[in-house]
Amino acid sequence: MDYTELVRIGQQNNYSDARNLASEMGRLIARAQDYIEKRLDHDAFEEELPVEIITSSGVLEKSVVFAGTDLFELRGVHLQKGSGYIPLLPRDYDTLLALYSSGGIGVPRHYAETNSQIVVFPRPSRDMNLKITANVRPVMLDEENLTNVLTDKYPTVIENAVNREVAIFMLDEVLEAKFTGLVGEELVSANAAIKRRSRNETSARPTETSNIQGV
Repeated sequence: MDYTELVRIGQQNNYSDARNLASEMGRLIARAQDYIEKRLDHDAFEEELPVEIITSSGVLEKSVVFAGTDLFELRGVHLQKGSGYIPLLPRDYDTLLALYSSGGIGVPRHYAETNSQIVVFPRPSRDMNLKITANVRPVMLDEENLTNVLTDKYPTVIENAVNREVAIFMLDEVLEAKFTGLVGEELVSANAAIKRRSRNETSARPTETSNIQGV
């Protein structure tokens, strides 16, 4: 499934007056994508961003980390350990300031998110690599961006959403109702699967010890 195929699919219902439909398909596909993004669990849009280097300041500027992306929400921060990465535990910024008030340095175990920064605690004793995961708005489908996560992982959802937008444009209430129902069913199924996956990922994460600073 790709943008070109969606353009074709959107015009296959043999509308009696489809003279303007071909020129509208780009706009209708964009509306379909927006419709899905507002209803599909944002965990569907998780991406692993390029590795960042955290210095002894313990601070990453979000404007740098998320440059060129349209962020929904931060998912996780992982610290490189050997050949792999271990997850840092999220906590409230003020809580971590109090817990690490002594200002010591070491291997980070926690992170906090502020409006403009990602801050790790304790501050690292040397430069370290961090891997950031986040839910990011997918690129808009068009003639240059033929595919995204919706076409790759949720092709029937985007197909039915496009057909719904076409039906609305063509004032076909019967097909609008049909495709609204179909895309709704697909979204319910997709969201249930995403939630199951998220629960499994959560249960696999390390749990906090009674001593939050691990000392």
